[in-house]
Amino acid sequence: MRPVQKYKRNYRRFTWTNRTANGAPVLTRRRNTPKDECSFYSVIAALESNMRLQRGFVDNLSIKYLKQKRKKVLSADVEMTKFGKVEQLLKILKEIGVPSEHIYNLILQRQCPVCPMHKISGYKKYDVSKPMHIRAALERHLKHGPMVAVFWISANYDECMKNGAVYRFIHIRGKVRISHEVCVVNFGIEEDVPFLLFRLDIAGWPEFGRVEMQSVIELYGINM
Repeated sequence: MRPVQKYKRNYRRFTWTNRTANGAPVLTRRRNTPKDECSFYSVIAALESNMRLQRGFVDNLSIKYLKQKRKKVLSADVEMTKFGKVEQLLKILKEIGVPSEHIYNLILQRQCPVCPMHKISGYKKYDVSKPMHIRAALERHLKHGPMVAVFWISANYDECMKNGAVYRFIHIRGKVRISHEVCVVNFGIEEDVPFLLFRLDIAGWPEFGRVEMQSVIELYGINM
């Protein structure tokens, strides 16, 4: 396990919560996320916010389309299975794109002949074991918008989220690891330990959760 990197208590803290761009909130509407679909919801939430900040786009993107497209791509391209869920989705967004929720619903109802696609130019995967990469990621976060993080889930996760505590992954030997993907909207410190604040799109839970940086295994920035 990597040593915890400590910062001074007055280390700069930043968040995209309660901010607006082009007359609309940077963070898009809260969705109730099914437990096994967090990768789709987190990637779309981060992309929507980046598009609001950098393109003035204020619509919602189609998660339904992205789920169906990933299934088709994986069945047709074995090479894609070598990548994790988040990276698979980011590759699809770069090469194919995703339509708005409204337009895709019209397409399904045969009420719209064309389907404009919203693409990204690429993405950046940071090496979270290197402090310089983490710093670069946070600097990017300040300029461009929310990111996507991945970490393992342990038995203490639900309690930490409901109580507002900073989550730390507790490894139990022999137990199957389950990954969790989140949309990162803030970074800060508590008791000298850096953490990321992320959206908690689960009914009945707080709006945001926190995970210590040391527990994060993947971190992605989106290039528009």
